[in-house]
Amino acid sequence: MSIRKRTLYVVLVVVIAACFTGMFFSFQPKPAAAWTGTKLITISSDTTWDNIRLEPDTTYEIKSGVTVTLVGKIVVRGNITITGGTIRTTPEAQGHFDTGYEFTFTLNGVTIDGEGKEYSRSIIDNGVPKTIINLNNCIIKDYKIKKNCADGIIELFGSALNITNSTITGCTGGVGMIRTDAGADSVNKIKITSSNITDNKKVVFSGGSMDITIDGGTFENNDGGLIYAWRQYNTGSVVTINGGTFKNNSAKNGGVISSSGSTVTINGGNFENNSATDKGGVIYNSTAESRVYLYGGYFADNTANGSPNDIYNGADAAIDLNIGSANVPARTGYTYGGWKDNNGNIYNKTNRLYSVSGANNGLTVIWNANSYTIDYSGMEGATLSPMPTAHFYGTNTAIADPVKTGYTFNGWKVNGGAAVKNLTLGATDYTNVISLQATWTANKYTVTFDKQNGTGDSTSAAATFNGAMPAITVPTRPGYTFGGYYTAKNGGGTQYYTSSGASARNWNITANTTLYAKWTANTYTIIYNSNKPRGASSEITGLTASSTHTYDVAGTLTANGYSLVGRTFKGWSTSANGSVLYGDEDTVKNLTSTANGTYNLYAVWQANKYTVTFGTAGGSNVSPVEATFDSGLPTVSLPMRAGYVFGGFYTAENGGGTQYYKADGTPEMDKYTVDGNLTLFAKWTPVSYTIAFYDGDTFIKKTENVVYGAEITLPSAEALGLTRKNYNFVGWNLYSDQTWAMYKADTVYTGGFAEENGKTVILRAAWEEKNVYPIYFDANGGMGAPATALAHEDETVLLGAGVPVRQNHTFVGWATDASAERAEYLPDGEFTMRNSPVTLYAVWKHNPSLTYNANGGLFNSAVAVTYPAAGAEVTVADLSPQLEGHEFTGWKIGEDGTVTYCAGEMFTMPDTDTVLYAVWQKRTYPVTATVADGYSVVGLNDSYKFGDVAIFTVTGGNVKVYADGELLTASETGKYSFIVDGATAVLVVAGDGSHFSVVYNANGGSGAPVDANIYQANTSATVSSDSPLRPGYTFLGWTKKKTSSAAEFGGGETVTLEDKDLVLYAVWKANTYTVKYNSLGAFGSMAADTFTFDEESVLKKNAFTKEGHTFTGWALNANGNATYSDCETVLNLCSEDGGEITLYAVWKATVTKIELIWDETVRDSFAINYGDALSSTGRVTPVKDGYTFGGYYTEREGGGEQIFDGNLNAVYANNWDKNEEKITLYAYWVPNSETLTAQIQELKNANAALTSGIDALKSENLSMSGSITALSASLETAQNTIDSLGDTYATDGELAAAVAALEKKIEEAKSELNAKINEVQTNLENAVSTLNTSIAAKADSTALSQAIEDLTNAYEAADAVINSSITALQSKDGELEESIAKLKTSSEKADSDLKAAVDKVQTNLDKAVSDLTKTIGDNKSDIEGKLSAVKEAYEAADAVINGNLTMLNVNFASEVSRLEKTYKEADDALAEAIKKVQANLDAAKKQLENKDNELATEIKILQDTTKNLMIVLIVIGVVLLSLGVSVAVLFLKRKVKP
Repeated sequence: MSIRKRTLYVVLVVVIAACFTGMFFSFQPKPAAAWTGTKLITISSDTTWDNIRLEPDTTYEIKSGVTVTLVGKIVVRGNITITGGTIRTTPEAQGHFDTGYEFTFTLNGVTIDGEGKEYSRSIIDNGVPKTIINLNNCIIKDYKIKKNCADGIIELFGSALNITNSTITGCTGGVGMIRTDAGADSVNKIKITSSNITDNKKVVFSGGSMDITIDGGTFENNDGGLIYAWRQYNTGSVVTINGGTFKNNSAKNGGVISSSGSTVTINGGNFENNSATDKGGVIYNSTAESRVYLYGGYFADNTANGSPNDIYNGADAAIDLNIGSANVPARTGYTYGGWKDNNGNIYNKTNRLYSVSGANNGLTVIWNANSYTIDYSGMEGATLSPMPTAHFYGTNTAIADPVKTGYTFNGWKVNGGAAVKNLTLGATDYTNVISLQATWTANKYTVTFDKQNGTGDSTSAAATFNGAMPAITVPTRPGYTFGGYYTAKNGGGTQYYTSSGASARNWNITANTTLYAKWTANTYTIIYNSNKPRGASSEITGLTASSTHTYDVAGTLTANGYSLVGRTFKGWSTSANGSVLYGDEDTVKNLTSTANGTYNLYAVWQANKYTVTFGTAGGSNVSPVEATFDSGLPTVSLPMRAGYVFGGFYTAENGGGTQYYKADGTPEMDKYTVDGNLTLFAKWTPVSYTIAFYDGDTFIKKTENVVYGAEITLPSAEALGLTRKNYNFVGWNLYSDQTWAMYKADTVYTGGFAEENGKTVILRAAWEEKNVYPIYFDANGGMGAPATALAHEDETVLLGAGVPVRQNHTFVGWATDASAERAEYLPDGEFTMRNSPVTLYAVWKHNPSLTYNANGGLFNSAVAVTYPAAGAEVTVADLSPQLEGHEFTGWKIGEDGTVTYCAGEMFTMPDTDTVLYAVWQKRTYPVTATVADGYSVVGLNDSYKFGDVAIFTVTGGNVKVYADGELLTASETGKYSFIVDGATAVLVVAGDGSHFSVVYNANGGSGAPVDANIYQANTSATVSSDSPLRPGYTFLGWTKKKTSSAAEFGGGETVTLEDKDLVLYAVWKANTYTVKYNSLGAFGSMAADTFTFDEESVLKKNAFTKEGHTFTGWALNANGNATYSDCETVLNLCSEDGGEITLYAVWKATVTKIELIWDETVRDSFAINYGDALSSTGRVTPVKDGYTFGGYYTEREGGGEQIFDGNLNAVYANNWDKNEEKITLYAYWVPNSETLTAQIQELKNANAALTSGIDALKSENLSMSGSITALSASLETAQNTIDSLGDTYATDGELAAAVAALEKKIEEAKSELNAKINEVQTNLENAVSTLNTSIAAKADSTALSQAIEDLTNAYEAADAVINSSITALQSKDGELEESIAKLKTSSEKADSDLKAAVDKVQTNLDKAVSDLTKTIGDNKSDIEGKLSAVKEAYEAADAVINGNLTMLNVNFASEVSRLEKTYKEADDALAEAIKKVQANLDAAKKQLENKDNELATEIKILQDTTKNLMIVLIVIGVVLLSLGVSVAVLFLKRKVKP
């Protein structure tokens, strides 16, 4: 064929193809992206479509994981889109889509799963032409068409198929998986873009009249070829491949493409390893009118019938080959050599057209293999045969292993890679010069070590030939030195290792070898240290020579030659401070293994011990102590002697000789250096003191130089001229501001107020206050009432200490009636106290309401009604109501109000309910007019207010008038009008029927563009690129249908006008936004919501929880107030598309009302919010006679948790975290020392009286036996009275026996009691001294607390002993009470008999005291503990003082009643004190810090009276009748409380 004819033929083919292409595109609708559908149907669960018709213009959204099963025909008429999910059918159901005429059917992201089953029909059946089928991101898998079935998976008839980013795999077609057919005037248009078509059987694309284009993708492992295109209706198919990967495809003819009467154009693509069992490894080009245009592409390793072949050419077919220089293919390891036909012709020129024809001809690409140089290195001293010098690509090259004497070959490193033996250079592994490097390893030999009794080190090592010996750790052998390793024993042969384990020479033996260790024994020296002890007062004398020893040889230690005065040599130690390990001249061996080392031994000395005894010269006993020579003396307990000051211990009596101990019991001497035992003597000095009288802190007078034991009379207030308003003087007290007297005025006391020399005892006037009553404040429905106030009777107090609050109410004053409507007392008025407690109730007035009214507008959320107080200055809330077309300018009071208030401004609240109405001002909007030539507008203003009616006329003939895209109709008078509701664009155009306009309607928005152009019918216009605006919406484009939700046109696109104006309506998509929920630190989680603009949505129900708080709503910021309530319906919270708004939880803390109870009555209350810090502000400290306030507790009697301490300091560890509406706190009361102090003085007086009585008994020196006889007679006389009281008490005989025992033991008890009392006094003084030292030195709280604890422990121990003794005495309470009852009627006679008996018992008094002590001892476990309980003993003596010594003539029954009452009070106090020991420690600490001087005075008094405490008890027994002993014993049986 001539070039001219060939050119004409090409032109003709191109023209025909262009015609068909134009025909196809002339009926194609818009691309799939434009068909978004106007309706959305969501499928959220598996479903079945059974012979249904899908709704047109609809998008079906199948949710992820959801399957739709097809049954029968699914009719597709109209533009339909299916997105997501999986579509299945079954062979029985024969489900399939039946597509209609001129519609678009789109699958987006859909999986069609055939599940490997065989089907007899297609899944998509296109039976009519001009249909568009789009597969976007889809998967068709495992769908198999039965053999010989005429259908494919997709049947295409004169339509278009677009496959984009999709996958077809594992499928089998009958005559083709995608089968095409067409009428005489239609063609099937197929475009495949970036898709994967793999692992399918049978041909994939099959049909006539097929125009298929492939743009990229992967086409692999398809058995049956990829495309089978033939001629139909005299129209050949067109196949165009622009790119893609085509590998491992196979068929009988044409592994990729089989063409019959069609055109195939290859512009690019990779074609590798494709095959045909007969002809055409890639393309089978057969029959007349078949044509292949080969312009590019990469072909390699394609075969036909087992031989290389790419393209087969049949009879009357032709191949046009024209490879441009830019399209020359490249192949690794090869050089492109052009193409060769079956006749041996070579076509290797670029940019040149070759035409290949002829039957059984074809083309195969030519690739020439490259060769690469082999470079050898690392071959020094090695041999290699053979040694190839080049490697040819595509052919394996074997490289042998070289040989080198003394070394092992490790392998070849190819281009620096890993070493490889028996190397073969792969046929396709290298494309450049090949570098081979031989690698070697020197041979190694095993060296075994014989350690010759040594240990450690390795047993062997690997020695490298001609290399240094590897370093080793030398072996060890105790007592020996290593000398290296040799080839023979004992250091013989050749040395290979030094003594340090280093190499002595390179290894030169060619066999495995054993080396032997060399050893030398060590010697050492023992040095003997005299080792003088630290602090020794004398020097060590003598010498002990050192000795030399050999390892493994026994030797004797040198005999000790040292001596030290006052100490004994015990042996030798291995350290200066160690214990004895070796005796003198012991035999030792191997003390050290160090060569030429020294070993130190140290003499061990033991100091001698001696006994030091003490003479107290009339004081209490001090136990002997042990003294160690050259060591410090131990501290000793202090002796006690009433009226004297201890001055220390000396070597001679009365302070003579050398002083060894100071007055505080600590040593005066640093060391004990006496070589023997020692006796020391106490030194005593009598004391004097001063009494100072004070009224409060005001000094009155003082009495100086009061000698211990002297009498003194205390003055009265009248004598000193003292007075105090509302108070009565009751006596003197050691403490200030007391209401009770420890000492009475005008009363003579023996001078025992102090035992400390030079001490000043301060006595302060005690005043008793008049009655005080509480004023309770009740908030009466509110909160925050003032704390309870206290006032004297008839005292006038000022109210106003605090103002209660009540929501929506105003406080107006107080009244004594809770239901009072008017106040009796103003909030800051005065109140005169009555003679009983009073409760004042708050009086309230309800506040007027304040409401906000949007006045025709709307609020974004509900606005709460508030209740400000009348007359209060109210801040206008920051609210933003909305009203279409209006500007909000502020608020006015009432509908007729004239004053406008803005947010943040203040106004005075009226005393009636008030409504604030929103004030609105209409907005002004611009009106623009675009007028066509030849027309004019009359009467249209430039702007109007919202709601105004714009009225105007238009002149100039036939006209059409649009306002914002809406066609206006003239009135009968020719006027046009519209209501202004925003900025408006007026368009005036010709209305003559031959000129037309494009009109833009914002369709709910604003700012639509205006097109002033005039168009003819059937002409095109360009859509404006200007976009209208609509808050909360996104502009999508323009459409001809006002209600359409899908845009037909975008800016810049071309539209065609018909014979009328084209009105384009804006298409809007309502924006969506996200609402997030922030808990502000609360517990729980809530998922975010997605809301749509202009759609009412309901907020989620709150799922957060916060301890101690209640949820009140949602705020727009973290610190804001609640704007929205729970589950509130909201609208348009955000207008931005994809925007976010965060709602913050608003929490209201739980309010706990705390009631404070003093004495079973609520005396005070206050409120606290959960999480607030606890404060005592506004609280008043409770008071109770005889007690100290110890704090508030959650349970009575100090039980539960402590909230406030005694100073009303909050001790609660955290901020308030109790989630309760009400909590009651109970005051805890600590008994004070007032009663105790009073008993101290009375004991002193009792002691003096008893001592005087005992001295009188001694002076009379009566006969003991006569006293016993007289006493027995007196008891017998009272027998009848005793019997009359019942038989539950002791008999006369038992009572007489007790008296006899009493007489026997009195004297023995005296001496022992004095000793025990002295010891108790000493222990108590030591504890008090330690406490005072801590206080004086301002010791830290730990030391002070320890001192208090020690003192408390001493008190508690004493309490236990006293109670134990009392329990023993109570075992006799029956008989004693019986005696008391019987003696009641015969007390006078018993008194005279007792006097006579006492006159006779003097001579045996000492013996009786001793017997009494023994009897008491039999009834108690620890008399020492009893005596140490000083505080308890004082309280016991109270009954003795008040009941026995000063009330002898008082009616006996009255006295018993008084004592029983006292017993009950004391017993109750004891139970309370035991329960609250720990709490009392805190109170005691505070009291001791403030009153250390008074405490010292009290302790001295305790010391004075304690000595005679047991004597008091003894004499009570002796003078049973005259002194009222029965009453005393009754008192002793009670459990006394500290």
